[in-house]
Amino acid sequence: MAVGGTSEWQKLLDSANAGELKLSPDVGKDLDAKCQTYLDDLDDIRSSTYRVRTVAGFGTMPSGPVLEHKFQQKGDGGDSSIDTSIKTHIEEVQLMRQVFAKAMANYQSVDVSNSQNLAAINVLGEDGS
Repeated sequence: MAVGGTSEWQKLLDSANAGELKLSPDVGKDLDAKCQTYLDDLDDIRSSTYRVRTVAGFGTMPSGPVLEHKFQQKGDGGDSSIDTSIKTHIEEVQLMRQVFAKAMANYQSVDVSNSQNLAAINVLGEDGS
């Protein structure tokens, strides 16, 4: 995951969009399926973190509310919270899926182009020459 910059997956998507990256659909489908499994797992983890969004019970001493706020920020809302981290992972996996989809489309496009070029070749002797 990139923090404050372009991720490697964004660079790969740029390459795929430029037609520079190609991926066999057989491989790409497997990668996409793995990404979907990972997204499902991340969604399950995110659901389980709802329990830590409200933290209480630190007592009535002056440090109690401070600790309560600090721990709530780790659960939800802070830049380093588990919720923010999971969202970042989800966005990155969705980006990976975009890379795989575009690279597979590029592969198929080259495959069609090559088959058309091969079909257009006049094999010696086919037309009587």
